[in-house]
Amino acid sequence: MVWLALLRPANCLTAAADAAAGWAVAGAHGFGPLALVAWASACLYAGGIALNDVCDARRDARHRPERPIPSGAISRRAALALAGALLIAGLALALAAGSAAGLIAAGLVVTIVLYDAVLKRWAIAGAVSMGACRGLNLLLGVSLAPAALAVWWPAGLGHVVFIGGITFMARRESGRSSNRSRRRGVETAGLTAAAVCITWFALALARPELAPVPMIVGLGAFGAWVAPGLAHAWRTPDGSTVRSAVSRGVIGIVLLDAALAASAAGWAYGLAIAALAPIAVWLGRRHTVT
Repeated sequence: MVWLALLRPANCLTAAADAAAGWAVAGAHGFGPLALVAWASACLYAGGIALNDVCDARRDARHRPERPIPSGAISRRAALALAGALLIAGLALALAAGSAAGLIAAGLVVTIVLYDAVLKRWAIAGAVSMGACRGLNLLLGVSLAPAALAVWWPAGLGHVVFIGGITFMARRESGRSSNRSRRRGVETAGLTAAAVCITWFALALARPELAPVPMIVGLGAFGAWVAPGLAHAWRTPDGSTVRSAVSRGVIGIVLLDAALAASAAGWAYGLAIAALAPIAVWLGRRHTVT
């Protein structure tokens, strides 16, 4: 169980949802390729999480001593070995799905390592690079139909913006942050969530490939899930409420994925992806998301 605490399985499931949404948007070309990119995405995300904890071991010893590495349950060397193995496995699975998927996975590995080792030290660079990881996750699924990348790459920007906002808010979980700073983080996350909803709704109205009604329903579900956590964190800006809002935001990306898939490929695809959300919630209650 301690290894699951390190890898945060709820987060990995949301990463697989990104790839599944990209697959649906690109035309749903076979369940075999879907399995490859979904597992690749989950492995890459898990590897990135493990590497993140390796890089954060000293900080976690002060602020999150219950985490597996600072608590002594897992050594940094073992966690680093696992991170490397998962990143390699994710890259190999993506290459098995196709050269375009392999290229995107390689870019994702580079972005993950840069974020964990360097970029997260700065608020904006860290937020953008983490958002880029989620955008590339979506495009990993789209890449199963390489020609679709030229059409659908802007969809990945929604993930960049929203997860960038969530990452900016997550930096304010620790006890060192002031209430004003936490509120600023919550406001940023709320603005990015609203921006994605408005942009994707406008996109659904403007593009004939997208059905507006499934998009509206999906975005409504996303907003209904994310907004209460943000509102509570803004009213009571402490580490616990911000952490809860971050968790809801991370799991909420499944509903964004579902909205896009339902709008582009049909209700069945969106509902199948949305069904991952309650599983992620269940996993998140057992193993921390942040």
